[in-house]
Amino acid sequence: MVASVSGSVAVTLRVPREQVWPFVADTDRVNRVLGNAAVDILPVDEAAKERGVMFVGATHFGPLKIVYDEYPFDFVAGRYFSVRRILRSGPVEEISYRVDLRDDPNNRDACVAEVVLTLLPRNALVSPVSHLAVREVLAKNRKFLEDLDGHLAVGGSHPFQVDAIHGVDNDRFEIARRSLLAHQPGPPRVAEKIAEYLAHAPDADVVKLRPYEVADALNLDRRETLVALLAAVPAGLVELRWAVVCPSCQAPSGTFPTLDAFAPPGHCDLCDLTYAVALDEAVEAVFVPHPAVRRIEARPFCLAGPGRLPHVIAQAMAPPSGEASLVVAANPGRFRLFARGGFYRAVTVEEGAPTELRVPLSALDPLEGGETAAKTTRPPLRVAPGGTIYVQNTEAAARPVKLEHLQFASRAATALAVSQLPEFARLVGRDLLRPGTPLSVSRVALLFSDLVGSTALYASVGDAAAFRLVADHFDVLKAAMEAEGGVVVKTMGDAVMASFPEEGALVRAAGKALEAFEEFCGRTPHGAAVGLKLGGYAGPCYVIRANETLDYFGQTVNVAARLQGLAGAGEHIALASAWDAIADHGPLREVERFTAQVKGVPEPLVLVRARCERAAPP
Repeated sequence: MVASVSGSVAVTLRVPREQVWPFVADTDRVNRVLGNAAVDILPVDEAAKERGVMFVGATHFGPLKIVYDEYPFDFVAGRYFSVRRILRSGPVEEISYRVDLRDDPNNRDACVAEVVLTLLPRNALVSPVSHLAVREVLAKNRKFLEDLDGHLAVGGSHPFQVDAIHGVDNDRFEIARRSLLAHQPGPPRVAEKIAEYLAHAPDADVVKLRPYEVADALNLDRRETLVALLAAVPAGLVELRWAVVCPSCQAPSGTFPTLDAFAPPGHCDLCDLTYAVALDEAVEAVFVPHPAVRRIEARPFCLAGPGRLPHVIAQAMAPPSGEASLVVAANPGRFRLFARGGFYRAVTVEEGAPTELRVPLSALDPLEGGETAAKTTRPPLRVAPGGTIYVQNTEAAARPVKLEHLQFASRAATALAVSQLPEFARLVGRDLLRPGTPLSVSRVALLFSDLVGSTALYASVGDAAAFRLVADHFDVLKAAMEAEGGVVVKTMGDAVMASFPEEGALVRAAGKALEAFEEFCGRTPHGAAVGLKLGGYAGPCYVIRANETLDYFGQTVNVAARLQGLAGAGEHIALASAWDAIADHGPLREVERFTAQVKGVPEPLVLVRARCERAAPP
């Protein structure tokens, strides 16, 4: 039997491990820095899945083409990770790579990073070459860690900025940059910074541009950055893509040029999970450099490292008839225990709970349709902060398991949020859905308005004057909606339907609309003859393309319209539970709480009647 070849390198870094982890966990970037080759992802057959294989990769090591089975990373965030690869061909049978971060016992503000690399040669003749390969790879790892220490401890060069910058066509870039600056709808400095970023950032930073991540990296406003990137599409700097994102691992399971180019449901091979595709949860907008401006290597250098799973606390493999251990977060909170194939159980981390918990796979529930929220009637598992969950696998197949945040701050620009921007249809309208193609939205806030007295106004002052007032009042409402991040979906006679990403924005927009309408009526001929009433409601619905904009249909739309029908002039009607959950109501103040039976809703609704503060009765 051929002995394995192993080696290690340890480097002391002058910063705590919490600062080091985001760098070493970003295995895609680390592999680029180390000079490794890009990876092509191949299909995983059922036999490989039974062994727990996460994906099959094809790459090169020098002149050799290597095809390998990769198993899920075993890791505890902030502490360690390891990965195991079984090679299907070549001089080496197996590669194991592990990185440990330990607190420095002599300095609480420092840590020790240790890298261990192990190769299993196929025969004794390969052993000498394997020793050389281990030493070479570890030497590169040592240099990376030393460079990282210099960056974090004394502000030296960023280790990832040594990545290559490829494929920039300076002439075409300059033409596209000038076009962007000439037609961008936002602050010129934002467009200029994004253009410079596209030209000078390393390949890994621009291979897929997530708007909010770009904004955070460049210290820019998120909305202004998103609008500038949308404007960069017709300018020829970037192309817009829609990524369908797995609700568990948050990795894209497909990227498409238009919203209607994919057919729900989605499926994630990594999680072996089929899930519903909702525009506000499972679809996000990303941008890629236009190939005429910059050509870069789009293939990944590592697909499933812990850096791609920032919401995961711990991940491990539960072998057949064995168990996996998951170390729980040090802070209390709500989490989810997830097993590959779509099985889960809610977990509550709280003081006073057991420090160890043994959970058979049979205690997990199927994640029906890939919902992101726990819907089981069983109570959550309880475990103490810093404790351990042991997942027991009685099956004949290996099962990867992980502990993840149930709620986490997503940095995705969802398709719903992007499509609600007023600039979206004007800049990249072709990326709307094909007419008649419905997609689900798990939650959207819808506002309806109505102009009280408009019918009598037409009879009393004539069509021309009445039509002018109605048209002008649309401009007032549109400005109020857009000021709170909403968008007017459509007008219907003298009424407006608007959509918002959340109910707080809807309520504040309603208050602004009522205030602005009152001022409008005071300066407009015949304004005293009309009034404005509003109603809003949030919930799931379907979205379709109609007249180059997105329109909504379903029970949520019906309820929102009927709540507006319960309002009087100068009033907004909202669901009481939604109103109570909103901290900032803008200029609106509650004047009455009442119960009403709304058509299509089986139970009576508790509602709030609100008016602008200055218009509310004493």
